[in-house]
Amino acid sequence: MILAADKILTLVDNNTKIVPGHGPLGNKADLTKFRDMLVVARDRVQKLKTAGKSAGEIAASKPFADLDATWGKGFFQRRCFCAGGVFGALSRDAQRGKGAVVLRYAPCR
Repeated sequence: MILAADKILTLVDNNTKIVPGHGPLGNKADLTKFRDMLVVARDRVQKLKTAGKSAGEIAASKPFADLDATWGKGFFQRRCFCAGGVFGALSRDAQRGKGAVVLRYAPCR
């Protein structure tokens, strides 16, 4: 998702209207905020994962608590965007040799 947002941001200008798969019509500023939130989420989980925390321990620490007021509604409710999901995405990317640099939607179980 981060890579996709990065790519889209190179293709749009301040007058571009962005129609997301979920949520209201947006613009370049909205997509930039969304991308920045994804980077924050990825970096927080990666830091905890690198420190040896399990997916359960990371989820229990609520690394996205401060993001919930803005991002914890709609599509990005805890059921589909959570620390466990980010942990899983980072783990899969590392196994594929991507060095955990990609963050994709990953459902929590």
